[in-house]
Order: sequence, then C-alpha cells, then structure tokens
Amino acid sequence: MQKTWGREICRQNWGGHIRARIFARKRLGREPTRKEFEDLYEEGGQAHSVTPEEVMAAFTKGEEVSFSK
Repeated sequence: MQKTWGREICRQNWGGHIRARIFARKRLGREPTRKEFEDLYEEGGQAHSVTPEEVMAAFTKGEEVSFSK
C-alpha cells in the first residue's frame, strides 16, 4: 500500500504539493516557510524530482501527515 501511494504521489498532479514540500526540505535542509513552499510549488518542474522512496520516508518520519496544502 505504501509503495503504491508513494509511486502515485510522484506521478499524479494531485501529489504536487506533497512533492514540493519534500523537495523543499531536501533543497533547504529544513522545513520551508510558506513563501518558500509557494514559490517551489509554482516552479513545478523541480518539485517533481522526488522519488517514491522519499515520499514514503517523509510520511514514515511524520514530515507529511495530510494531503492538504
């Protein structure tokens, strides 16, 4: 189940905000501010450079706990 969700969050448009937050933490080395997150989310392309494994790890560590922006 986790592998499926991790993969689909990486593939589907509805997972963009999750990918952006994960990418922001990876790039910044910390939680992004709201402005930083919004900027990265708008960039789009780079926010997609996370793997299903990184998505699963973010949920496991409690960094991602919901599907809302």
